Amino acid sequence: MLSKQLFRNGLIVSITILLILPSVLSAAKAPGKLIFEDVFFPAAIDNGEKLAFFKMHFKEDSSYVIRMAIGDPKTGKTEFLLPDVNFSKKKVLAFAFTADYQKVAIVDRNLTPCDIWLYDRNEAYAEPIRLTDLEQFDPGFDVTSLQNLGLRPDEVLIVNSIDFSRDGNNLLMTFGILGKSAIWMYEMDRNHYRQLTKDRVGYLPKWLPDSEHFVYARNDTVSGKFSEDIYLMNANNNESEPLVATTYSESWPIPSPDGKYVAFLRSENGRWNCYVIRLSDRKTTRITDIPERTSCNYAAWNGDASKIYLLLSGFGDNRFTDVYELEFTPDKYEWK
Repeated sequence: MLSKQLFRNGLIVSITILLILPSVLSAAKAPGKLIFEDVFFPAAIDNGEKLAFFKMHFKEDSSYVIRMAIGDPKTGKTEFLLPDVNFSKKKVLAFAFTADYQKVAIVDRNLTPCDIWLYDRNEAYAEPIRLTDLEQFDPGFDVTSLQNLGLRPDEVLIVNSIDFSRDGNNLLMTFGILGKSAIWMYEMDRNHYRQLTKDRVGYLPKWLPDSEHFVYARNDTVSGKFSEDIYLMNANNNESEPLVATTYSESWPIPSPDGKYVAFLRSENGRWNCYVIRLSDRKTTRITDIPERTSCNYAAWNGDASKIYLLLSGFGDNRFTDVYELEFTPDKYEWK
């Protein structure tokens, strides 16, 4: 009798596992094809044909440095740029390629406390060119004054994100002075700096293809609840309007290269999913359904907006983030 009971219990357990296992595996399946591992902050370059990103470069002793790299989604091959630049040390992890994709702008704190420098993509050991003069905004506080403000000397001036306009004339950046960050624009053709949002308002700006409008994230209560929302601004007159504003948090807006869509992330039940808004009618759709213990961290578009590259974490055994390729077919989604 005991052996029959054990057999019956074992059979029930086995059937239960067989029933549950497919759903578990399905829930953990990534929404797309894995193309690059151990990377973060991917950005489309070369008219959307390739991706630039920061990549973990592992050494033989299992330690690693952060390097900048370019990957080809079609082949999966990766090449490192700027061999003398270690982004693990005194670097702000933000970069942007110029409109012609031949130079990359980074904040190099080894050269100046906080300035954007241009590095030649094709000349690994060429001297960088200083693009900005942000030191002019240094208020000149002494160490004691900074300590009273709760700031370190390297926090007086800081740039967290940058983006070049398609026409190559203007640079957007999230620029902070004494912890009061805002969106600024550097008009390169006339060497002029202009603050576009108020102090502590706005971050993560990204240009639309028309080089006149851009999207950005900010915290507000426009939805009736304090949360992150996405705004659209006209850089010519600083007029701004909510683009996506719900009681959830929305952030990391990335316009498509044709200017028809904006991909963004929304936090729901502790997980970030990727959404897309159609600018023609302001309708949105969700393109991922992220399971528990996973997250969507960033997005980028290919050249014709037929693919979205998603930076995901929590899939597989990797402790870093990976890039997955997802087909974007607008007609297959429900827009509302």
